[in-house]
Amino acid sequence: MATNPFLETLSFVVIDIEDPRFEIHELQPDGHRALFAKTHFQAGAVIRSFGSSQTMTQPDRYTVQTAAADRHIILDPEFLLYINHNCRPNVFFDLRTMQLRAVAPIHEGDELTFFYPSTEWSMSEAFDCHCGSAHCLGRIQGAAHLDDDTLKSYDLSDHIKDLLWLRKLEQRKAR
Repeated sequence: MATNPFLETLSFVVIDIEDPRFEIHELQPDGHRALFAKTHFQAGAVIRSFGSSQTMTQPDRYTVQTAAADRHIILDPEFLLYINHNCRPNVFFDLRTMQLRAVAPIHEGDELTFFYPSTEWSMSEAFDCHCGSAHCLGRIQGAAHLDDDTLKSYDLSDHIKDLLWLRKLEQRKAR
């Protein structure tokens, strides 16, 4: 898995964290952070369990949506907040088991990334993706803004699957 080409052009400071399998790279001078592996993980491996340090009713750029409407959590441990988006992710937040799972092989030095629309229906802050993937989707706004065919190739949280099913039902009713 290649690192985001944008990140490769900047200098960074390494921040060690409580889990020796990971480190944070803080870009200089802007302070953007990203989580990197210090060991190898096979596809399908459970990387670690996670929980919530806080539950919110409104999303923000640091929350993960865990239910169809108004449940968003701040991840615990905190360093998981620095897993950034990629259109070809290598991890998935399994909200049913509360485990972070590798969906592709992760090698030492790889950035951990996930597909934001896998948990987010409509994001509080949309952005233009610069992941560098040949399959980059461009504007990232949440699963609500992507077609079903695009989403088929990703692992999706149960609440996103439910919302897609409801969207299909509404589209059928409208015909």
